[in-house]
Order: sequence, then structure tokens, then C-alpha cells
Amino acid sequence: MRFILAVACCVTLTAADLSQLRKLEEKQRMFEMRDLLDQTTENSGEVQFYRAIINSRFGHEREAVRQFRAFLATKPTPEMERKAHNELANALTRLGECGEAADELEAALRLTPSDVPGRANAENGLVFLRSLAGAAAQTVDFGPSTPIQARRDEAGLWEVPLEINSQRGEWIFDTGASLSTVSESEARRMGLAIRETQGYAIGYTQAKNPARLATAKELRLGSARFHNVVALVVADEALRITGLKNPILGILGMPLIRLLGCVDVSSDGALTFGCGAKTPQGPPNFFFDGFAPIVQVLHLGHSLQMALDTGSHSTLLFPSVRDALAQWEQSQLTSPGAASLAGAGGSVRVQAVTVPSIQLEVLGRSVYLQGTKMISQTPAGGTGGRDGILGIDALAGGFHMDFRAMQFSLK
Repeated sequence: MRFILAVACCVTLTAADLSQLRKLEEKQRMFEMRDLLDQTTENSGEVQFYRAIINSRFGHEREAVRQFRAFLATKPTPEMERKAHNELANALTRLGECGEAADELEAALRLTPSDVPGRANAENGLVFLRSLAGAAAQTVDFGPSTPIQARRDEAGLWEVPLEINSQRGEWIFDTGASLSTVSESEARRMGLAIRETQGYAIGYTQAKNPARLATAKELRLGSARFHNVVALVVADEALRITGLKNPILGILGMPLIRLLGCVDVSSDGALTFGCGAKTPQGPPNFFFDGFAPIVQVLHLGHSLQMALDTGSHSTLLFPSVRDALAQWEQSQLTSPGAASLAGAGGSVRVQAVTVPSIQLEVLGRSVYLQGTKMISQTPAGGTGGRDGILGIDALAGGFHMDFRAMQFSLK
């Protein structure tokens, strides 16, 4: 009898567990929230909402949509309703169902006070979703295998060869881009159809760059044929990064990269698609924040959440990482200096210290970085729960992304 009671205790969510779930959701600590939910079979009330978040963030958006709608039918508090509509909008956006996503985001905004941080960005997102309502979702099919060789640009980022309307180009392969993006001149050269949308593009610098939407019936990337492609169009100068001789012409963003299913990039820039025969081991080690892939990175046993950004030339640590450093690492931090945050609209200098050396582990494989910057203040805008940016310097040996298993690994 005592054994049966013990088992029941293991699968029943306690008041303390529910309080912990609330804190983890508020702080956007998705890995810890997932692990806590794995310890219970309960699926009533508020717990249903948290399970929906985990399903959505870890690549099971269809199931999450059903769960969010079931939760909303229970008439939750206005704050929980706002969060559910917002999460539902993100899930539908990743599914390419922009009209429904716009409806959900609009419902969330009706419950959002005017002074809440991030409201303006959400309103901007609604402009683009409304513009795309009724448009066909982006899709992909694959032809005969074609070798793809990326090349490094002057910032060390990978540029991939692609083709639109028989016009060839080289765009940055950017997991940090929530939407593919092109310059005005590149859009004209490739014959993209422009929609006069009154929105703006914004990145780490928080600069607001006027942007329109462009569409293309097909984009070719090796054996991949993307259909109904959508891209932001910004002024040429918005893609000119301070210190670089040449501007960026185009960016292949996450909505298209995810459609590849699995992508493998070698140390010398050879791109291949396909998951291979090996079955992934262990649970997913990255989730989506919007379209940003957030990878679980370990340092001295501490679990960090870092945005994977192949469009960033260097790894950047946020202030929360300081607590994960050993005492000897903290003692070696340099005096305050500066770091550069680059993105659409240029770059900004922020106060930072230098971590002389740090070991980061991803799915059992370690990478050693030298002279990594740790900024003194977390960037504004959509970076809740993140401990830093995992840049291209951490991926020098190559990497593999499996969007079906939601696993990211280093080579």
C-alpha cells in the first residue's frame, strides 16, 4: 500500500510544483519547465497551458494549437488568456497560417496594457501577419541531390548560393533571422514581387528600419525548391554593417532553414540535407522563441539557454552567465570594455568584460572559446530567458541541425 501511495506522489503535481512552473514560464526557462512537466501525468487547468507551451516551443505546434484552444475554452484569467493567445499566435506563425496568427495576436494585444515592453514590436508583427493573411504557406520539395558549397564572407559568415527567377545570388545562412531579408537593390535584381507594407525590421541594435514584404514563387538552394517564399525588403544601407567593406545583399532566414528538415554544415562550408540513418539520442536540446532556435549549452554543469545565430560572427554572453562561472573564471575577467552588437541598421557599442577562455558543451561535445565578451546588460527586445548568443565562432568545426528531433550538435 505504501508503494502505491509513493507512485501516486510521483505523478501528482504539488502546489509547490505549480508555483515553480509559473516562475519558470515567467523567466522563459523552457528546459527546466519541460523536465518538471515530465515528472507528472496531470493535465488539468493551468498545467494544460504549460504543456501546450512546451509542445509548441519544441516543434509540435499542431498539438499545441489544439491544447491552447482547449485551455482558452476554460475561460482563464485575462493575463493567462493574453499569454495563451500570444503563444498560439507564435505557433500558427511557424506553421505558416498567418491569417489565424494575426487574429490570435490581435486578441493578445487587446489584453495587453499600452505600457508593456514589447507591445510596439507585437503591433509591428501584426502589420506583417495581416499583409500575409490568405497567402500560401512556404513549402519545400527536393530534387536530385546537388552539392552546395558555402563560402565565408569578410565577417566569417557562411554565404550560400541560391537562385530566384533565374538570377543567382549569395545570401547569408542565418539562423538568427526570423524572416529572410533582402536589400532593395537585390530585390529588384531578382525580380521579387513587392507588397507595400508599412512595417519595420528590428534586430539586436533595436534600430527600426522601414521594411516591406517581397514574395517569390520559387527559390532554389541546391536540391531544395522553396515555394511561396516571403522576405523582408530593407534599404541597402540597413544591411551595411559598420567596419565591413561590402553590404549584405540577402539573408536566408529560419522559416526556410527549418523547412530543410535536417541540415549539415561542415567546417569548410559543404551543405547537405537529410537526417541520415542514425536515430537521435536523448531529448531535444533546442526550442523556438518565435523563430529563434535556443540551444541548451552547458558550462561546469550549469544549463544555459543560448540563441543559435549563424549570422553573428562571435559568441556573446549575457550577464546571467556570470553566476555559472567558477570563482577562478570570475577572477580573470578583464576590466570593463566594449562589445559590438551588429544587425540591421548598423551596430552599437555596449559595455562588456572579456572572459579570457571558456568551455561550452553542446550535446556532449565541447568547444573552447578565447576572448569572449560578456555584456553588462541584456539587450532589449525578445531576449527573455536567454543567456547569450552562440555565434559562428563556436561552430568552426561544423554543425548539424535536426528540426524533426529538435537536436543541434557540434562536429
